[in-house]
Amino acid sequence: MKTSGFTMIETLVAVLILSLVVTASLTLVSLAERTLAGVRERERLLDSASVIHLETASAPLSVFGTSGDIEWAVEEKTVAPDIEGDIAAAALNFSGEETIRGFESAGNRTRKWNELTVKRNDKSVMLFLPPPAVKTTSDDQE
Repeated sequence: MKTSGFTMIETLVAVLILSLVVTASLTLVSLAERTLAGVRERERLLDSASVIHLETASAPLSVFGTSGDIEWAVEEKTVAPDIEGDIAAAALNFSGEETIRGFESAGNRTRKWNELTVKRNDKSVMLFLPPPAVKTTSDDQE
């Protein structure tokens, strides 16, 4: 006597395979949501850091500050080149003065920059900023 339909074993295997596919799909969705939340938090931190940098561009940066749940700090850094004639980081312009990719280069070839660190909750982002430009008067240039 033949009956048409599925046996109990076939049904259990189909349910097992379906449950594995659903579990894998839900895991991928959960991972994507966590990644997206992390990217959004990083974007908020970068936006906050940009606003802090723009607000303080005309005035000297304070050493630290807070704004709501955001904390920020600025640290001045200086480093001497590793190798004399550091070609990889330095470029010679037509006036014969050495410039280092927009960052100040003193006569002794030390590099100076500011590190702006912005923290929110347990996340942080760091921006490397050129030092404030030294303003010269027209008398100094003559």
